[in-house]
Amino acid sequence: MNRQGALVHWILLGMFAALAVFFIAARAGVQAPAIKGEWALQFLNENYLEAQKEQLQMEIRVRNAGIEIARELAGQGGFESASTCGAVDDVSLWNKEERWCWPDLAGAVNAKAQEKLLPFIQFGNKGTIFFGKGREKTIKSPTGKYTYDTSFSLDLGYSFDEYLLLEETARHLVDTCRNTKNLIVCLEETKKKEWEYGKCGSLEQYPANSRLLAFCIQSVYDLPFGEEYIRSFQAVHYQIALDFANTLPFEVDNLGVQSFPDFYEITFDADPAAEKYRIYYTNWGEAVNNAPGSPPEIFSTVPSNELLGFYGKIELEQPTECAFQKEAGKAYLCEGKIVYRVQDSRITPDREFWFAATTLSQNKESLLVRFVSVLPTPNGIGS
Repeated sequence: MNRQGALVHWILLGMFAALAVFFIAARAGVQAPAIKGEWALQFLNENYLEAQKEQLQMEIRVRNAGIEIARELAGQGGFESASTCGAVDDVSLWNKEERWCWPDLAGAVNAKAQEKLLPFIQFGNKGTIFFGKGREKTIKSPTGKYTYDTSFSLDLGYSFDEYLLLEETARHLVDTCRNTKNLIVCLEETKKKEWEYGKCGSLEQYPANSRLLAFCIQSVYDLPFGEEYIRSFQAVHYQIALDFANTLPFEVDNLGVQSFPDFYEITFDADPAAEKYRIYYTNWGEAVNNAPGSPPEIFSTVPSNELLGFYGKIELEQPTECAFQKEAGKAYLCEGKIVYRVQDSRITPDREFWFAATTLSQNKESLLVRFVSVLPTPNGIGS
């Protein structure tokens, strides 16, 4: 056999040997080695990606629940249940006379979230971030198991901290207007345009002869609204009520002053609820700038040295019947008006003076709302 024939012989023998080994191994169940990276890919598909899907579904559920909670609490004035101050036409009151009933917002959010988002166990917010504490969850598959934390933290696009601003605004509105006789004028001058009268969705205007008022307040935040929360964005609206019952007697109306050579005649509308009246006068212009306010606050800046400035105070008892000849230092009731003539040697014609009046009832004094200025001249009229 030549060398070329021997080579062919050995190649054929090697091929038959390889085939024999393959068939023997196949019958014995020996598997070929796995492709590199195949296990990792299966683990990602069967464990990690499944966990990501569940977390995405959970995030959608949490976001929808957070939006529901924000809108529901806004419609209830921030209360989970009824306000301890009561309600006006089913709208929760935030105050009753001088008592304030602020909603426990953290407790209300947590309670509503517990109802909507079981099995999470604790909830809170910081700014627009809504978060909750969950438990660990494990996903098992033939390739292994994957454990992850179900706790969440997402940007809701809305902050429950807006209630703090509403509470501050509500307190300012009540403190400013509750003791003014003409409530509607005070409210229109003080309240923000986002605060509308009545229930949300109604066309109600200011209710006459009532000092218990409901307000619908537009939020600065817009949230998804409609089925599945994907149709449109609409502003959140808060529904609250406030009690503007006066805690002090009402201020005097239609104050006027007329100067004469020997006295200054003060007139203002009589108040049937008033037990007494007080008249104030001063040459200290800085005090005038402090109105409206309580008399002690307004006159707190008057100097102790009367050469620099002073103020006087006269308390009027119940007025007598009107008379043609009126005496200084005596109050008269003339056609529904109180008339009083002030004499004080300190009121001189070389300086401008300011006059004001208040009412008293049950040992309480009304606010001093406005002054009338007079420069004493014969037959001069206050302006």
